[in-house]
Amino acid sequence: MIPDWITSKEINHRQKMNTKPFPLPSKPTLKKVSIAQTNAVVITIINSKGGVGKSTLTIEIYKHLSLLGYKVEVFDFDKQQSSKIWGDSSGAMFSSFNPANRSLSDMACHLKVNPESEYILIDTPSNFSDTDLTRFIRFSSKILIPMQVSNIDITATLGLLQRLTCHSIVKQKCTDIAIVFNRCYPNDPQQTKAKKVISIVKKVKLLGELSNSREIQMNTNSCYKEAIWSNIINWMIN
Repeated sequence: MIPDWITSKEINHRQKMNTKPFPLPSKPTLKKVSIAQTNAVVITIINSKGGVGKSTLTIEIYKHLSLLGYKVEVFDFDKQQSSKIWGDSSGAMFSSFNPANRSLSDMACHLKVNPESEYILIDTPSNFSDTDLTRFIRFSSKILIPMQVSNIDITATLGLLQRLTCHSIVKQKCTDIAIVFNRCYPNDPQQTKAKKVISIVKKVKLLGELSNSREIQMNTNSCYKEAIWSNIINWMIN
C-alpha cells in the first residue's frame, strides 16, 4: 500500500520510468563502480553523539525510497553494523565498510557501488576524528543529521555543525546539510530551544521532528508523521 504522503505526481513520474514500487530492490548484476564515479545521490547520516537513532533513520529512509521505486544501496561504516544486520535479515542490499586508516584514494578504489543505484545511504559511527569526518563526507551529495533535543545533544550537534560548515569539502561541493529532530516527545519545550539554536547556523535546514514511539525504535510498524517524511524525501530527491 502506497502511503498517503506520496503525491500522484511522484507516482506518475515513477510509472513513466517503468519502475516497479517494490520496497526491496533486486541484487546488482552489473560490474560495480567506484563510489567516486557513481551518478547516485550519496547521503551520509551522521552525528558525533551516539544514541540519536542514525541506524534506525537510515533503515527507514531505505524503506521509504525503495517503496517509491528508487534503487537504494546502504553502506554501514559503524563497527556495530546495526544497519548491516537488519539488511542481512531482510534480504536488503546493505554492505559493511570500514573506512578507518584508509586514504581517500584507497576508499575510492575499494568502496564499490552498484552502477544502477540511484541513492546511496552511508550510516556512520559516533565519536570520530576530523580525519574520519573527511572520510565520511568525501563522496557525499547531502548530509543528514539526526539529533535529540536535550542540552547535551544540542551542544554536541552544534559542535558537529561547526566542523561541517567550516570543512573544505563541504565548502567546495556546497553540500546540502539538514537536521531531523529524532526520538522526540510530544510538546517537549526543548524542541523550541533546539530550533532557536539551530536557526543560528546558516545554510542548515530543519526538516522536522520524529516521534519517540517504541514501535519506531524497534523497527516494526513505522509511526513517523507523514508530513515530516514528505519533507525528508523531498529534500533527498530535489
